[in-house]
Amino acid sequence: MMKVVVIGATQIGVEIARMLSNENHEVTVLDESDDRLQNVRDQLEVFTHQGYGTSVSDLRIAGVNRADYVIAVTEDEQNNIIACMLTKRMNEQVRTIACLFSAEMFEQAPFAEWDIDYVVHPEESTANQILRLMRRAGATDITPFVDGQVMLIGLRLTSKELINQTVRQMVMSNAHATFRLVVIQRNTQTLIPQADTILKRNDHLFFLAKSEDVPAVIKLTGNTEQQVQDIMILGNSDVSRNVARVLNNLYVGGGRDRRKHIKMIEPDRNRAEKISNELEHVLIIHAPLYNIDMLTSEGLDSVDVLVAVTDDAELNLMTSLLAAHYGVKKTIAGVSQSSYIPLTNAVELDSMVNANYATSRDIMNFIRSQGQNSIAAVPDVDAEILELVAGERASITKGPLRSLILPRGMVIGYVQNGDKAEVATANTQIHEGDQVVLFVLPHLVEEARYYFEGIR
Repeated sequence: MMKVVVIGATQIGVEIARMLSNENHEVTVLDESDDRLQNVRDQLEVFTHQGYGTSVSDLRIAGVNRADYVIAVTEDEQNNIIACMLTKRMNEQVRTIACLFSAEMFEQAPFAEWDIDYVVHPEESTANQILRLMRRAGATDITPFVDGQVMLIGLRLTSKELINQTVRQMVMSNAHATFRLVVIQRNTQTLIPQADTILKRNDHLFFLAKSEDVPAVIKLTGNTEQQVQDIMILGNSDVSRNVARVLNNLYVGGGRDRRKHIKMIEPDRNRAEKISNELEHVLIIHAPLYNIDMLTSEGLDSVDVLVAVTDDAELNLMTSLLAAHYGVKKTIAGVSQSSYIPLTNAVELDSMVNANYATSRDIMNFIRSQGQNSIAAVPDVDAEILELVAGERASITKGPLRSLILPRGMVIGYVQNGDKAEVATANTQIHEGDQVVLFVLPHLVEEARYYFEGIR
């Protein structure tokens, strides 16, 4: 069990605290506002302390001197930096994580000298998630595990051949690829699939697969690995600028694919001129974002990907729906509130990204990379991703997975031994010491621990 202090009861802070506390790690949330802390207490079973991350006495009361991780995610990046620096002087062994909001600070600051082990930048995290989605244009969601060896990929079921088949039939008819169906989102219901689960049209399926098997998984669901040539980005945010910058350098400026055409619509003239001078391979168009006629005249109906990540979530959603109506292959909408995310299933939107979720994912991926048991989440499904280690007498080691009887609502995703990870199949045998990632419904988290550690 880890001891973690989260400084800042922000949306990111609450999400991180939830992920960690669900696996019974000892979590303390430190914030200057008792109202925000009360919101935390209403949702989570964690410790709280009202105080300041820049106060040595408050940090000591919160327990940073005995913490494994201190995660500073207040809305003030300078306070986050100071909190991490003070923490290291109180506990040399602790790992510190700071959330920054200034792109210049994120790119240039000497974090090692400041005793900060890892930094996150919400706009950068969101831009990276968008780029992963663009690389797999048929996917609705992509999350890498184990340095990209294994991918969690979300896809909508459109294949007529699979509709009304069971999961067992799908696996048997696609034996050429190794994959694991781990979650089904059906309208607003989250299912952990069993062998006899019947697949339905427009199910939102989440698979684990090795990177080389991802194209086969995309194909079997009736989707395609679409070639992305023409991209339109709606500006007016730091995220849109970051996406345009990376595309400029990676796809065109770096010479990897000069056939791609990238347009960015920017409503602010000064900002448009500045970005145009910075990004020579991106066409910057100064125009209002709310003018649908202008968007169509600029080729909205002919682009392969629309990235709508303005500061207006409603505009992003409506423009994405319009683009889908015009037949755009891939739409990615940025939303500021996580409550919008279930709309991806309700109205069949393609992909949504949320800065808080993207940042939380990056933080959890860092913690996972340090060899600690951790927990993550998929933003639009009500299921947990647990990483557990098989104990000496754990029930999960008694035979291959096909011979074990696990509760409905729990499925093994992949098994990691050292630096090597393998997607789980019916023949997988879990051994003592293996790190295992599994997907469970929230009420089965404790049950999952029992199967791996023999502890209720």
